[in-house]
Amino acid sequence: KRLSDRIGGPIVALDGPTSVRGVAMRIRLQFALSFALLSALFVACGGEEKPPPPTLTGKVHVHLDEWSVEPEPASIDGPVTVMFEGHNHGEFPHQVVVIRTDDAPDALPMERGKVDVDDAGEEMLSFDVPAADPDAGVEGRQVGTIDLRPGRYVIICNIAGHYQQGMRAAFEVREVGE
Repeated sequence: KRLSDRIGGPIVALDGPTSVRGVAMRIRLQFALSFALLSALFVACGGEEKPPPPTLTGKVHVHLDEWSVEPEPASIDGPVTVMFEGHNHGEFPHQVVVIRTDDAPDALPMERGKVDVDDAGEEMLSFDVPAADPDAGVEGRQVGTIDLRPGRYVIICNIAGHYQQGMRAAFEVREVGE
């Protein structure tokens, strides 16, 4: 006689793929895989699409003195990772502040003798550039790097009073192929 006939019913295995534990394990595994797949689909379908990272790189020299800002070059192809190199040829410390805006360089909103950067647009980069030391024959120099997408920008010095004295210039990132 078979064992199942001797004990009066079917034999239920405790281990293995057809056992109660094995079946329960497979159900949990299928549930976990289904949940992971659905989560991945929701993430892939939702949210903002991020722009691709810049593939171009560039360097812009920003010449500062009393009372001017001169980016060289004044435009660059993008999207681009730009290294802004501030060169202060003046006797006073200055700043390089890059703002994404459609406003003209001389039309940015002001508050307490400075540009109100929050109202002017999107501040992309800001750094201080120390004054030159003419006795030692050394210019003040500082560097900052930022990823920029195509658009119009303004470069200013935002130390109180400097913008009004003319320390501002237009800068543009052109779409590649334009």
